[in-house]
Amino acid sequence: MTTSSKKYNVSSREYKKLLEEARVQKIPLEIDLAWSKDLQGIDNILELDENVLYVSVDPTDGGVLPPHLGNPEWKRSIGDNATFLGRYQIPNQYVSFNAEEVQPRAKALDHDHRLDLKISYNAQGYKLDAPCPVATTTKDLNRYKVKGLSGFHRYSVFTDKDTGLNAVRQGSYFYDLYDFDTPLYEVIARNITNHHNNPAKSLTKQDLIKEVTNAIEAKIIEREVESIEAFVDAIASDKPAYWRNDIAKLGFAKAGVTPQFRSYSTKGDNQFTLSYAVQNEHKLVRMGVENRSDEELLSQGYILFAAHRGDAVGAWLKGIYRSGQLNLPIWILGYAATLEDDLEEFRSGWIEEFVKCKENVIAFAYNLFHDDNKEIVEIIGGIDEDKFQIRLGGFLPQHAQVNPKAGGSPTERGIVDVYGNTIVFDPTGEKTGTMSDCLTLTQP
Repeated sequence: MTTSSKKYNVSSREYKKLLEEARVQKIPLEIDLAWSKDLQGIDNILELDENVLYVSVDPTDGGVLPPHLGNPEWKRSIGDNATFLGRYQIPNQYVSFNAEEVQPRAKALDHDHRLDLKISYNAQGYKLDAPCPVATTTKDLNRYKVKGLSGFHRYSVFTDKDTGLNAVRQGSYFYDLYDFDTPLYEVIARNITNHHNNPAKSLTKQDLIKEVTNAIEAKIIEREVESIEAFVDAIASDKPAYWRNDIAKLGFAKAGVTPQFRSYSTKGDNQFTLSYAVQNEHKLVRMGVENRSDEELLSQGYILFAAHRGDAVGAWLKGIYRSGQLNLPIWILGYAATLEDDLEEFRSGWIEEFVKCKENVIAFAYNLFHDDNKEIVEIIGGIDEDKFQIRLGGFLPQHAQVNPKAGGSPTERGIVDVYGNTIVFDPTGEKTGTMSDCLTLTQP
């Protein structure tokens, strides 16, 4: 993340102190001297030197602060769990990248991205406003070598032996060096220090899933729900919520743990989505009406929606429209879109929303044909409920805590009522001979 000089009063004591912190040098002198000695005579097409290094940390000169000073994600996710050792120009020979360990994907094979980098370096040179890669010291390597955590593409471009027109003949680069308290913070660091303002390759969903499973296998994070969720939030803070939910759930599966609350994704095509649960776990018909033919819907015998609110406009309007067209019953299954501390309270409120919406729809239809100013209570009292085609089928199971009295199964199973009790959902009346909706089954 680039830190703009506009955020600072450059003449203030605080800003001068910030630059002092950015320019600290804590690496032992003999190591620094060894690096400096081997900088002599090596390729340097980017014209990096101690003067460029000095201004590279100063936003007023177009530079970028080290991430612990200028990256909000770092401050939030790593905080004081890493010690900054300084920004150094390090010869390639002293930087080690283990592609299997450090990178969740085989980025060296991404030739298009590597070509973008080469073109950028040859056309624009070194960009001061591009954050430096992050590296760390390690006990596994000799004391002169560092382990790269980010910037793997750049390192591969500098060291790939290319002799063509796009070659970037660069024998060294700038790195922000840190000592991390634990390997966990190394993993977080490499996931939140992407190189914006240069061609950059974002982590994909599968990359992040692999990061989680690798961290579990390496025992970097504990095999428990809270640890996995916190880790996912740290490494994928810039990703959409449904991504983070899916990644965490795969982490739970890898670790063999079960969260107490089950959530459902509305996007994607995997086992964590609403559509997957409805069709594969509950053996119900495909939800919704989008891109569905009349023949397909008629063959189902009913239309099914899931809604996170009892008065969800989309489900109600589509339900009324298609029910009027095809004379099919419309069933709505309720669920909580986010974690609810009290599912019973949430579901009771959901039903209140459903009933209120139902009453208003009935009153609206009634008033189209009558001019008697009846109250809603009077109108509802004269309605044959069996003729009202939009019904509540129950709720999707979300209390997932293991129940030892049920052989380790989740506490809630199947379609449930307000209290989490399994109910018979019979959308066509074939099982029970009647289409009783959830509102008639022991509800508030």
